[in-house]
Amino acid sequence: MSASGGEAPVGLGRTSVDTFGLMCRVVRETDAIGMAIHAMLADDLAARRFVMLPVDVPWLVTRYGIIQQARHTPSPSAVAFIDLLQEVEASIEIAAPDAL
Repeated sequence: MSASGGEAPVGLGRTSVDTFGLMCRVVRETDAIGMAIHAMLADDLAARRFVMLPVDVPWLVTRYGIIQQARHTPSPSAVAFIDLLQEVEASIEIAAPDAL
């Protein structure tokens, strides 16, 4: 399951989806595999709808940016979201310090 471009290895198919929910549905209903951060999968993992595969990919880290319109002040909910995001990133770094 891929959300980015690029060529799939020979013999392997590639599927791109636009939403997390659709990715979960494809994984649930086919033999596809998917990828997401642990926090997004926590409920499905706890309910044993999905299992984590034993894959060690040290180069795989989260890389993203937060954007908004120029010359605007972030709303209180945006500030709260950014604070939460930083907490999640800190917990990821604590859980896997060599991965970041």
